[in-house]
Amino acid sequence: MQKKVILLIFFLLPALVEAREEQTVHGDLRRSYWQFLFLYEQTRAPGQSEFIIHPFYGRYRNRESAYSYHYILYPLFYSHGTNYWRKWKFLGLFIGDDFYHVDKGKDRDIMLSPLLHWGRGDTEEERYFGFFPFYGKVKDKISYAEIQYVLFPLYARWKWSDYQATAILWPFVMWGKGKARDELRIFPFYSRKVHTGKYRRYSVLWPFFQWGHEDLDKREPRSYVFFWPFYGRKWSRDGNLNVHSFLPLLIWPVVAYGSDKKAGSFDLKVLWFLFQRSYSRKPFMDKLIVFPFYGRYTFGSFEEESSDVLSYSREGIFITPFFTRLATHSAVLEGVYTSLFPFYHESQRFFRRDRTTEVFYKVWPLYQYMRDSEGNSSFRSLVLWPGRADHFERVWGTFYSLIEYNRYSNGDRYFSLLFRLYSQYWNEKEFHLFLLGLFEFHRTPEYWSFEILGGFLGYRRDYLAEQRVDNVVRLLWMDL
Repeated sequence: MQKKVILLIFFLLPALVEAREEQTVHGDLRRSYWQFLFLYEQTRAPGQSEFIIHPFYGRYRNRESAYSYHYILYPLFYSHGTNYWRKWKFLGLFIGDDFYHVDKGKDRDIMLSPLLHWGRGDTEEERYFGFFPFYGKVKDKISYAEIQYVLFPLYARWKWSDYQATAILWPFVMWGKGKARDELRIFPFYSRKVHTGKYRRYSVLWPFFQWGHEDLDKREPRSYVFFWPFYGRKWSRDGNLNVHSFLPLLIWPVVAYGSDKKAGSFDLKVLWFLFQRSYSRKPFMDKLIVFPFYGRYTFGSFEEESSDVLSYSREGIFITPFFTRLATHSAVLEGVYTSLFPFYHESQRFFRRDRTTEVFYKVWPLYQYMRDSEGNSSFRSLVLWPGRADHFERVWGTFYSLIEYNRYSNGDRYFSLLFRLYSQYWNEKEFHLFLLGLFEFHRTPEYWSFEILGGFLGYRRDYLAEQRVDNVVRLLWMDL
């Protein structure tokens, strides 16, 4: 059965809708933890290690999957990958991808978007260079096999499959041809785009006169005609589709309405995008928008493949641009995201691959809270970023956190106060305490110890086999 993808967006709502990618120590195995105030911490478990020098540098490694993640002054620079691939980003502009293909060997791409594109690899098709807008020959980018340009937009040329196109002073003059495609544009006087068996589109003195035929390979082809700025119409060959628009002065017409009998749909727009009323039977859709005061939008059926774990309605909605709800339903996850910008953010997510759930709340700038079905939970106060940014808060939050509390899936817990001047890490068998960066105390089934300044002065007792003990005095970071 095909998966259904539901994406409801009404306003810019920052929400993560991807599968989780572990970048911290996780799992049910025993862990060891150590920290120094708000500046340094390290966590280790069998096969995993992590350490952070707040906020300058951090690294996580998983030896079983050969995965590693590290950053410098996040989000200034970060990188992650395995032995076969690695991705990195610097300043959000420099982007790099490294891959190792079994059949082709190494492949490296570096981009300073949108200026610099550089590729290096073991085959000719992976080697390219472009410095926009002066000169470039770029391969396998933005869905094209090859793109060439010289003093863009003066000259450009691109290829895709058997199709090849050339532009002079793009987008004004362009021509292209392939086995099934034929295009010509002399803007704004005339344009022709023909894909044999799929569509035919024409314009004269664009945007005043436009007409064409779509879906020629479908059971019911469609046609359209457009006389700007007075009238536009779209219809199907069998009469199931019939749409009219009046006074299309901008992107949207002042008034537009139409219906599709085959889909059981109706659409009405008044005053461009300000009032919208639409519904459809197949696929299911129901929309009412009175912008910017109110909006409601539901798309698709949530009855199939549903997790039945989310407590909120899966209907998208906004009331003014400040309150929004975004719902997603896909093969990866099911989620509901609610935001009262910028003060309140909430998300409920069900990850299909792991069959796990997660709930997140954030009241900015007071606190954020998270819990999941694997036994993890966390609480932090204060929080600096108005939207959800877990990794940012973890890297920088030690400098402004009044309270931190974490519970991990293996039963370990962590608690700290006042920028980690007081911290403790414990479980049923262990207890570790850190105070003012000067004192620390550890009690485990294997040993207990008390130290000042990490070993300037201290005492440790190890419990050995056969009820024997080993006592060690530490002085000037040396064992006596």
